[in-house]
This record gives sequence, structure tokens and C-alpha cells, in this order.
Amino acid sequence: MKLTKISIDDLSIGMFCTQPILNKKKEVVLPEFHSIHPTYLAEWIDETLFTEGDLEPKETDPQLMHDQKKRLSFELPSYIDQETRILLQRYYDDVKVLKTMYKNINQINLNTVQNLTSFWATYALKNDNVSILLAVCRHAIFEEDEYFYIHTMDVLLLSLGIYTHYYKTPRSLELIQLAAGALFFDIGMLLLPEELKESSDIFQGAQKTEIKKHTLLGYSFMTKSEMPNIYALPGLEHHERPDGSGYPRGLKGDDLHPNSIVISLADVFTSQIRARSFKEGREPAEILKDFIQTMMPVFPKSYSLYIAAFVSFMTIYPTTSIVKLNTGDIAIVLQTNVENPTKPKVLLLLDQDMNKYETNIQIDLAEDSHTIIGTYTRSMLIELQSSL
Repeated sequence: MKLTKISIDDLSIGMFCTQPILNKKKEVVLPEFHSIHPTYLAEWIDETLFTEGDLEPKETDPQLMHDQKKRLSFELPSYIDQETRILLQRYYDDVKVLKTMYKNINQINLNTVQNLTSFWATYALKNDNVSILLAVCRHAIFEEDEYFYIHTMDVLLLSLGIYTHYYKTPRSLELIQLAAGALFFDIGMLLLPEELKESSDIFQGAQKTEIKKHTLLGYSFMTKSEMPNIYALPGLEHHERPDGSGYPRGLKGDDLHPNSIVISLADVFTSQIRARSFKEGREPAEILKDFIQTMMPVFPKSYSLYIAAFVSFMTIYPTTSIVKLNTGDIAIVLQTNVENPTKPKVLLLLDQDMNKYETNIQIDLAEDSHTIIGTYTRSMLIELQSSL
């Protein structure tokens, strides 16, 4: 297709383009199907822009509009800070990009991949508080048929969080490679027969055997598409386990690529926090507790640093955990404390008599006499739902 010059006068807020918008250096300034924000128009005022696609008003895709309107109508709790809200909007934009990109997986645009992965990799590289990435995942809502794309984004974000706790000074290229591996790690699921694409715990026997083939299907697709092997390996290896009990090759920890290990940890965690039609979601603190008790003992010593990075990123009380304080108050964890994991920053939700706090009262436990004496699991939270 031929590049067409775009006039800034032809652009408006909310519009999107069916192909990436490029500057005169042929750099992507906006991926396809990303909405144009007011700040973009200000930044582009002196730019010369081009595209191979068509400019469309946002309303031209009814399904995407439906998804967007539903999310915008979902009111976030008032304690959610502005940075999380901005990242959440970017998260939703990227889910939209994935849905569009994977409609025809044989024509994946690498410029789009580069733009998406670079944004999140750069954020993780430049920000000390990467626990906000978990908060973004926790506050995102989705339809059941969007699970694949939401789960992909969850794994991408948490992989970056874990990696930056493992490598204290990671390089930008390493984070982009990790993010790209996470973006494609489950692509084999899209290559399964239609009846198996939405996998669930009810599949048994031959169906489970067929589902397991997604690792080989994904890796084969990536290699045939001439994608870098470092992008493809996590798709092949994310179901391998440190004791050799995983699939498809029964590899042990020392034989796996480091990116595969990190993405595998993120995959196991994020698949449990999301509620599905066939299961309830679980609280981060609950998952972490089970992980420490049941999974850590079977990991080899070579995994110790990865596990330490995972636990360090999650901390004892991960972001969005609901905790009980020594005063009887119920609070939500707003920000973790890497140096003192038992002393995160919290927001009071309910007092000791289960009355809702009408104003936002935040407490930094590192600078206060309050202490955490317990956490609430999903089932406990249901009992408190009327109060919350």
C-alpha cells in the first residue's frame, strides 16, 4: 500500500487509523486502532505524518465502541490514583490493538508489536514503583470472550514487574524482548480448533491432550513467521515445570530460557486472579501464600533468584490486597514496601464496626503504629460485600 500524507486538520479526538501513523522518519507515533488523544494533537502540530491506512471515527466499530463505553461507565474507586487510571486506559487501548491484530495472525505488524512492547518496557525501566502494574491488572474489567487478550496483557505486565526485581538494572532491549515473548506466549491457543480455544477445567482426556498442543503450534507458527527465537521460546516452554513434570518436552529448570521462567510464573499467577465463567478469582495474597507453601519447595536452587524476585515483586501483601489492621479496621493495600514488606501503604475502607469510611484516609504503615494482623480471602470478602 502507498503512504499517504495526513493533514493535522483532518485529525480529531477519538479518531483512529486502520494502519500505524508514522512521522517523517517513518517511526510509529500511533499504532493502528489506537484512539487519538488531545495530547497527541498538540505533540503533532509541527509533525509531518503519514499512513497506509484509513482514518476512521471511533464510532465505526460498534463492538469496540460497546467495549469502550462499558469500561468508561464502570466507575473506578475514588482512591485509584491518576497514574493508574492513565495506565489502565493504555491497557484497554492495547487490548483493542491485540483483538484487531490477532484477527489475522498471518499479517502481524511488527511496528505495532514494537510500539506496544516498548511503551510498557520503558515504563518498567523508568519507574521504581512497578507494583502499579499489578494494580492495573486488578482493576481492569473484561468480557468472557476477551479473556485471551486480557490474560496476555496481564502476563506481559507482571513479567516486566518480576524481571525488574530479578535484574535490578535491566537493559531496555532485554525488557522489550521479554515483553514480546509475553505478547506471543499463548498464540498457539488461537491455532487450536474452535471448540478448544476457550479452554476450561472441564476438559478431560483427549481434549486436554489436544489443548496441550498449543505450545508446539505456537512455536511452529512463530518460527515459520521468522520471528526472533527469543520471542518464540516462552510459547514453547511456559508450561514446563522445574521438576520436569511439565510439557511439551518435560524440561527441567536449568534447561529453560530465563524469559520462559519469568513468563511461566506470571502466567500461573494471573490465571488465578481472574474470575471466569467456570471458576472464581482469587486474592493475590491468597495465591502467594499457596505458592510459598506448595510450589517453592519443589523448585531447584537454580530457581531461587527467580522465586525471590517473584515474591519481592508481589511482596507479602500485594497491591489491592484486603487486610485487617490491629485496630479492627479493614483496609486495601495501595502501594507495597519493598524494603519492609509488612508495612505497605493502605487506604482505610471499614472501621471496626464495619461502617464505611466516608473520606479517603491513607496510612503509611512504615510511619505509623498500625500493623496488619490478617488478610481476607475471596470467600471472606463475599461476606463483607454488603458493607463494602
